[in-house]
Amino acid sequence: MMMELSLYSGAEYELILLIDCQDEKLPKETDHAAWEAFNKKHLPQELRNLAVWFNADMLNDWYPGIDVHVAILQYFQPTQIFSRLHPQYDYVWQFEMDSRYTGHMYDLLHKATEFAKQQPRKYLWERNSHFYIPAVHGTWEEFMKKVDREMPGHDNGSVWGPRPAEGIDIEGQAIMPPVPHPEDEPGTWGVGEETDLITWLPHFNPVGTDWPFRDRVFNFPQDQETPRWAAVVAMSRISARLLGLLHKDKVQSGVGLASEMSPLSWALYYGLKAVQIPQPVYHDAKWDPEELNRRANPGEPGMVNAGFNSIWSWGQHDDIIYNTTFMLNSQFSEKLYRAWLGYDGAKEWEKENPRLCLPPIFLHPVKNLESVKTKGD
Repeated sequence: MMMELSLYSGAEYELILLIDCQDEKLPKETDHAAWEAFNKKHLPQELRNLAVWFNADMLNDWYPGIDVHVAILQYFQPTQIFSRLHPQYDYVWQFEMDSRYTGHMYDLLHKATEFAKQQPRKYLWERNSHFYIPAVHGTWEEFMKKVDREMPGHDNGSVWGPRPAEGIDIEGQAIMPPVPHPEDEPGTWGVGEETDLITWLPHFNPVGTDWPFRDRVFNFPQDQETPRWAAVVAMSRISARLLGLLHKDKVQSGVGLASEMSPLSWALYYGLKAVQIPQPVYHDAKWDPEELNRRANPGEPGMVNAGFNSIWSWGQHDDIIYNTTFMLNSQFSEKLYRAWLGYDGAKEWEKENPRLCLPPIFLHPVKNLESVKTKGD
């Protein structure tokens, strides 16, 4: 990332290491000598100026109204604080250490940003809920037209403008649509608009699913009736505006949702633009496209993946979930990346076959990069 984003772009991007200090107290903010010693103890010299540290005490000090600060449930609290302390950044791309990209990172982020910017808001939430499968849906333009044809008559389920939750004040900060109903808008609203949230996997309404984090709702007056959407794998690009709203409502009301519901639900509450990037996701086996579409995109128009048979319902679609190149807990992503590095018998295979060459693929998770796996990995 340092080479392909910061140096390649002439500092269009800046690389920051946001580090959770779990076992030690952090030095006092003004004790520069203590910070220098702390960084020297924990980081090699080339990374010390990139590090921004946080711990549970800091999160509790900033957000005393909510008693949940663990990363799996409140992944974005440190990012919110970072954004408040560093307002020079309009957007923050947040990546996890167990992700890898086999292409050029600048190209990926540039193309993702431009794609998101050109997406119209009309039926955007409905498009976002699909896994886009070209063999089934045709070109992206054909897919957009398909969704446009399907949604009339299902508009009660369409997200159009803000859908606020009780317990937060959106007055003066929500974005209102130009017309009351999406079918009356020609499909130009949002085109050319920068996106407040970019994610890498589809969006879904988790309430009626068996997704394990669907009920992690904190301090909202509506409790389980709180409107909410989710996008699994929390890596994303988030605007300073969206981070500021997340911060404001945690400070003022102490409300929160599980990490993978937080940014998308706040975009829902305030009517902000959120886009899923239809990145290439590969499988370890050949699927019939129609069958894959039936499994990956169940549900009526406006309610795709919002029912109990959702692909996000726990344990129902493991043959898909565990065997793709980008997913919350895939095994195939690491297996493929290790083969690309020449590990796990790949060198022997290459004696009689061409060396493995991969197209640009965003892989997650990739946790074990040792040339020889240790026992239990």
